[in-house]
Amino acid sequence: MSPEHRRLLLTALLLACASVLPFLHGLPHAWTYDDHGVIVENTFLADPAAARRLLTLGTVRDPSVVDGQRPVVVLSYLADRARGGLDPATFRATNLLLHAAATLLVFALFRRLLDLRLAALASLLFAWHPLNVEAVIAPAFREDLLYVVPGLAFLLLGWCAVPSRTRHVAAVLCLVAALLAKEAAAALPLVLLAGWWWQPSWRPPRRTMIAFAAWSFALTVIVLVFLLAGRPAQGWGEAWNGVALRGAEGWRTAPWLAVHQLVRAVWPHPLSVDYVIAPVAAWSEPRGWAPLAVLAALALALVHRRTPAAVALGLAWFVLFFAPVSNLLPLYNPVADRYAYGILPGLVLAFAAGLARWPRVAVPALVVLALAAGVRSTARVADWRDDRTLWTAALSVEPRSARAHTWIALEEKRAGHRDEAWRLLIEAERLNPHDVAPLVNRAILLGEAGDLTGAELLLREALARRPGHEHARRNLDLCLSLQGRAPEDAGPAGSPLTSP
Repeated sequence: MSPEHRRLLLTALLLACASVLPFLHGLPHAWTYDDHGVIVENTFLADPAAARRLLTLGTVRDPSVVDGQRPVVVLSYLADRARGGLDPATFRATNLLLHAAATLLVFALFRRLLDLRLAALASLLFAWHPLNVEAVIAPAFREDLLYVVPGLAFLLLGWCAVPSRTRHVAAVLCLVAALLAKEAAAALPLVLLAGWWWQPSWRPPRRTMIAFAAWSFALTVIVLVFLLAGRPAQGWGEAWNGVALRGAEGWRTAPWLAVHQLVRAVWPHPLSVDYVIAPVAAWSEPRGWAPLAVLAALALALVHRRTPAAVALGLAWFVLFFAPVSNLLPLYNPVADRYAYGILPGLVLAFAAGLARWPRVAVPALVVLALAAGVRSTARVADWRDDRTLWTAALSVEPRSARAHTWIALEEKRAGHRDEAWRLLIEAERLNPHDVAPLVNRAILLGEAGDLTGAELLLREALARRPGHEHARRNLDLCLSLQGRAPEDAGPAGSPLTSP
């Protein structure tokens, strides 16, 4: 092995170890947020037939299975559960291993475009970026790790000038795995084309390139149609949750969200597990036209002859990976830190490649930024210690968050502060009347206090607002049985109940 290869391997080993350092102290943290519903309370994970159903894609069209349309993610939960039960540290250890793998793949990409020092430091900046904390520390958000890792492998295998059937088969398998982890992987074939456009040395022979691209696009369409047929994706076609951007709101707000993503990548403070986003009402307002001006400047940079190819590729990466989370098609949550996991490699590449023009500045700048990012991520991981800590931090950033009020109310209830819990739930309902979770939890408080009639009224109101809401229906059935009455037929999906 040559000295250069030994140096490269040593750098990769150090990067893999360093990539997880800001997150290690979060391993023993309690379950938080969606971990409860996705993992802890998910009875499907205890089903002996779960692995068979996932491997045969039998869960894809079964809405009763949480994340059933993402079988790769649920299979990883099954593996963790078999290995460590419901120990959160076991699940987080898997996340950290995936994050280390993503960091190594990012390094492999950067090494093709930057010298070794810049590639290593830029990879470390990606690994330690505070926007990654949510995806890395929360097992329930593992889908972002699980589509980025095979997605990066797909790109690296596709960006090779020497044709190889084995390499292309492996790349296609990686693409399918990424799509079965998260629908955002649909951007990968477009990123593949962008790489070939700005890096001609990565292109295989013309016929091979056309065939490989055609297979990639065809498979993406086939898998997405299969995953989405008969099952709504995100906020499409479901009752409005009071948060998602509807119709033209998404189109008008998407440019602002793109700039918002750029700003948070540059200045990731303050961060929250929940953001309240006001839709852009008209193109004429500053939040309508100003982001368009910024994006126009980015478009000019993409096509300008003097823009370094690596910078242009990084900017194109940002645009293409942002598209699935742009809210052009509605998402339950318009903004989340975890959405940045697939976007950041492109932004970091554009920044590092731009800095490479000034070698004396580039290395110290990347060192300082990586260290600052590591310190900020370490502090952010502490916010995920437990639900109370997480949602208290969220409320300090987003005082209008109905979700934060609801979660803190649940913590107050566990502490025995029922009056405070009731007050917080009232405030949560005021902030977002379309979210019936506060209403259901108020009904539970009344039921536990013995007021079954009041609880029934609130649960019926919840079902009138959100017909078919599972938790409201189950609690109403329990409420009726405690009154000695038979549970009621829920009726056809989507039909509202008659209020008493």
